[in-house]
Amino acid sequence: MKYVIIGNSAAGVNAAEAIREKDPSGKITIVSKEDCGVYSRCLLSYYIAGSINEEKLLYRYNDFYKKRKIDALLGLSVESINTSKKEISLSDKKRIEYDKLLIASGASAKKLGIKGDDKKGVLCFRDLSDAKAVLSLLDKVRDVAILGGGPIGMRDGYALASRGKKVKVIIKSPRVLSQVIDETAADIVGSHIKENGMEVLTGVAVKEILGGDSLEGLMLDDSSKIACELAIVGKGVSPNTGFLEGSKIKINKGICTDNHLMTNIEDIYAAGDVAETVDISTGEAAINAIWPCAVRQGRVAGLNMAGGDTEYGGSMAANSIDLFALSVVSLGLSRPKGDRYKEESSVNLRDKRYRKLVFDGNRLVGAILVGDIEEAGVYGLLIEKKVDISDVRSDLLSAGFDFGKAVPLILNNKELFVEPEYGQMLNTIGKER
Repeated sequence: MKYVIIGNSAAGVNAAEAIREKDPSGKITIVSKEDCGVYSRCLLSYYIAGSINEEKLLYRYNDFYKKRKIDALLGLSVESINTSKKEISLSDKKRIEYDKLLIASGASAKKLGIKGDDKKGVLCFRDLSDAKAVLSLLDKVRDVAILGGGPIGMRDGYALASRGKKVKVIIKSPRVLSQVIDETAADIVGSHIKENGMEVLTGVAVKEILGGDSLEGLMLDDSSKIACELAIVGKGVSPNTGFLEGSKIKINKGICTDNHLMTNIEDIYAAGDVAETVDISTGEAAINAIWPCAVRQGRVAGLNMAGGDTEYGGSMAANSIDLFALSVVSLGLSRPKGDRYKEESSVNLRDKRYRKLVFDGNRLVGAILVGDIEEAGVYGLLIEKKVDISDVRSDLLSAGFDFGKAVPLILNNKELFVEPEYGQMLNTIGKER
C-alpha cells in the first residue's frame, strides 16, 4: 500500500503515526514545501519572544522519519493532483503514485494586497522561516506595527513587546480579538494591554506602505502616518488549495470532507487547516484552523486510510492567548446571534475576570473566560461531547461550583476514550508553554 501525505505539520504527522500503527509495512511518503522537520507552530511567538530556543519548537525529534519508516520529501511543493492516475506532480517535476492520499497542506497567511507590501520589513508570520526573518531584523527595529487584532497578531505583538519594542496594533474593527471574544471581554483585554505599553489603534486600516526598498512607515486610511521599521501582517489565513485546481476535489471554504474525513474523491482524505468539517457548536460546515483539531483530524484520517472505520465527530473553535499574564480562552460559539441561544455571564472589572456561557437548550455550546481559565478544559469537553447539562446548568457559572459534578456527565459519553490525546489537550488549553 502506498500512502502519500501532503503536509508535514500536526495533521500530516499524526496521520502518518496512525497509519503506521495499523500498517507496519506500507510505504508512507510525506511531502512538504518546508525544508525542515516537524515543529510546533503554536510556540513560534514564544520563540520570537526569546522564551524558548529552536530546539524547544520540535514537535517530533529528528529521527522521527527513520523510526516510522517514512520517506520525507522536504523543500518540495505539490504542483497538481491527477485523481484518475492516482499520482501527484512535484515542483522538481517528479511524480509520485499513491493508493491513499491525505491533503494536509495547511493554510497561508493572508497578504495585504496594497501598495508597498513587498518592502523589506513587511512580513507575514506563519512558519519557522517567517519567525527567523523577524528575528534577523530585531537589532535594527524599535517601532513595530501589528496589522490585525486577531489571536495571531496579538500573540506577535506581545512577543515583540516582550523584546522591548514599541508596538502599535492597527485594527479595522472597533476592538481587539473581535472574531473570538465579545465586547465585554475585548474591553478588559484592550485596557490591559494598553496598561502594559502596547498601543491599540481601532477603526483604521493601512492604506499604503511607506519607504524605499525597506519599510519606513505606514499611511492609514484616515490619512494619518505612523513610523515603524517592522510590520507584521496578522490578517488571518487562507487554506492552501491552489494546487487542486482541475482535480475535481470539492472545495467550499476549504476541502469538503465526510465524517471519515474523506473527500468526494475515493481514497483521498483531507485534514487540518485545509479541511472543512462539521462545527460541533453550530452543526454547520466550517474550518477551525487550530492545532488540536489538526492533530485529531490527522489521526482519524490516518486510521481510515489504513483500513479503519473511525468517525470524526466534528471540530470546535477554541482559542487561547496569554497577554501580560492575563489569560483568555474562547470556546465554541462564543458570539451567538439570534434568539435560539441564551447567555449567562459574570464580570469583575476590578480583578479583570469575566465568564460567559452560551446555551442551546440543555447543551453548552460556547464559553469565554478571561482572567480565570482553570475550568476551560471541562467547559470544552461539555461542548465537544454535546453533554446534556440539565442537572448542573444553574450552577455552571457559579464561582463555587464543584466541577467534579460535571465529570460523570462527560464520562457517560464513551466517545471520550476514542481520542484521549484530544481530551487531554482540551484540559490544558491556555497552557501552551
